[in-house]
Amino acid sequence: MDNKHTGDFICARRKELNLSQKDLAEKLNVTDKAVSKWETGRSAPNISILEPLAEVLGVTVAELLKGEKAKNESLNNTSNEIIVEIIKKSKKSFFTGIVSVLLLLTIILCSYYSYRFFYSVNPNDIEQIIEAADFSSIDGDENMEIIKSARKGEYYCFLMKKEGSNEVHLRYFSPDKIFEERIICWGGTSADISELGVYCFGMNCLNVNAIFGYNIEQNEYRYSYKGVTCVKPIEDDGIVLDLLIDYDNTFSHVSFIYE
Repeated sequence: MDNKHTGDFICARRKELNLSQKDLAEKLNVTDKAVSKWETGRSAPNISILEPLAEVLGVTVAELLKGEKAKNESLNNTSNEIIVEIIKKSKKSFFTGIVSVLLLLTIILCSYYSYRFFYSVNPNDIEQIIEAADFSSIDGDENMEIIKSARKGEYYCFLMKKEGSNEVHLRYFSPDKIFEERIICWGGTSADISELGVYCFGMNCLNVNAIFGYNIEQNEYRYSYKGVTCVKPIEDDGIVLDLLIDYDNTFSHVSFIYE
C-alpha cells in the first residue's frame, strides 16, 4: 500500500460524498487529525479500521489499498473479509517469524555458552586440566601427571609426563573470555626427556616463550633479549618450566633469545 496514493484516494472519495474530515472521523470514531494524516500520507489506517473506512467511502478494501476504483464490480464485501484476513494472517506470520528467529538465536547462544563452559576448565582441577590437554593422539591421558605448573600474566603452563614415556609435554592455557574464572587449552608441544624444549605462543606466536624440560642434566641455560644475555639456573630435580613474556612485542624469533 502506497500511503500517499491511498491518502489521495481517501480524500477524493470523502469530497465526492460531501464529507468533511471531521464528519469522516466521527463516523469512524477517530480524530480528524488521524484522517488528515491518512490523506497527506503521513500515516496509514490501522488494520482494524480498513473495513469500516471502506464501507463509509463506498469502496472495497482492495480499492482502498490500491488507491483507486476497480474497473469491474467483481470485488464485494466477501473479498473485503478475505483481504483483511490475509493481512491479519500476514501480520501474525511476521510476528511468528520474529519469535522463531529470537527463539533460534536463544538456542544458539545457550548452546554456545554451554559449549564454552564445558570446553573450559577449573584452573585448580588437575583431572580437568589433563583431560583438556587432549592426549588422544598419544594413546590417551591414562597415567599422565602434571609435574610442574607456572603462571605469568594471563598464561598458565603445565608440564606433563606419562609414566614410561620418553617425552615430556607442555600445554598452555589462558582465561576464557566469557567465564573468566575458567581457562581454555590453546595448544602445546612435546620434547624428548633430557632435552630443553622451547614453545612460542601468544600474540602472533611471538610474545611468549616457554622453556621447558624434564631430567635436564646441565646446571643452567642462557637466553638473550634486547642484547642482554641472562643465565637461568636449573634446579637439582632437572625440571624446567620458565615463561618469558615480551610485553613490547619485539621478539623476532625464539632462536634470537634462546641459547
